Amino acid sequence: MLNKTDIAKDVGVLIKAIGDWISVLEASGQIILLEPWFSNFNKRIVKTPKLYFRDTGLLCFLLGLDKNSLGSSHFLGALWETCVFAELRKMNNSSARPVNFWYYRDQRAREIDFIAESGGTLLIIDCKWKETPSKADCETMAAVSNELENSGSNWLPGQHYLVTNTPAAFSLTERISTVRFTDLPRVLEEMP
Repeated sequence: MLNKTDIAKDVGVLIKAIGDWISVLEASGQIILLEPWFSNFNKRIVKTPKLYFRDTGLLCFLLGLDKNSLGSSHFLGALWETCVFAELRKMNNSSARPVNFWYYRDQRAREIDFIAESGGTLLIIDCKWKETPSKADCETMAAVSNELENSGSNWLPGQHYLVTNTPAAFSLTERISTVRFTDLPRVLEEMP
């Protein structure tokens, strides 16, 4: 999540300078800011954008990672999420029915990596770098979805996907399925 105050403190500049630098990086296509999704169904929502690099190769270079060090890096999960988001954006840009993307995070630190909205239905997507995900890996998706359903909101939770590096896609629950990176085109096609 983008915290301009912390960055300004670390770098030793004014917050305005950080905002200007972020604007230049956005305009030059180096980064993208993903805004949080929020609705009045839950007033404890975080409203700070998340910052993603557009190019995961450049990000790996800046982090000093190569093919030998990537697998053991503590950045692997964030890089996986960044890579998935890049692919979702690429597919969405060429789609006949583009969707809007957000992320979700509340004050209890429950986070969902991506929410895609189309026609009042929310597609919920989370990313985990795991070969064998379990139901425990999707507890946040299930809990937030249940709260949304019980809130009386006009938003309807749609299908839920956990994007993993599993060898084959499979269902974890009735509404939550694991998908591989190569399955992402199908995920967006299923939007209403």
